[in-house]
Amino acid sequence: DNVGKFSIINKYINGTFSENLLNYTYGLYFENKNLIINDYEISLQLSYIPDIGDILVNYENEIDVKNKRQIFNFLENVKIFILAFDVHQPDFEFIEKILRVLDKYYSDSQYILVGTKDDFQTFKSCEEIKRLESNYSKLRGFLSTSSKTNNNIENLFERVSDIILENYLTE
Repeated sequence: DNVGKFSIINKYINGTFSENLLNYTYGLYFENKNLIINDYEISLQLSYIPDIGDILVNYENEIDVKNKRQIFNFLENVKIFILAFDVHQPDFEFIEKILRVLDKYYSDSQYILVGTKDDFQTFKSCEEIKRLESNYSKLRGFLSTSSKTNNNIENLFERVSDIILENYLTE
């Protein structure tokens, strides 16, 4: 689904936005950004995997054992999942299915819920988001973003940095 996942990464890493990125978002996509957080040098790897939500939701039904193992091996090292949805077409039932799978298989990870395409900053947290936040302790908040207007893109990755600092960097 075209919810703007690649656009978030592209805006953060390269500072650019294009309405026509669909052609570039097939297959796996990785970008790295080096950060310094409280004197720690961190290499942040941002990955975009098309249809990852569908893959996770259907994970237990996956027949291809090799494919299942490859997905699990890749995702077991993910520390923070950014769950993006289009604010104009939110599917909270699907998001909750993803959260249940993440809780079951990736218990060491944290999650951030991100509304995308909020160009006019009109989407606010709603009862569904509050319910998800109260039911999933590893869901570390919600941000409404726009890659087009650069709304909350930096804030999103500042939050990712804060989560890394709080949970994964030890002295």
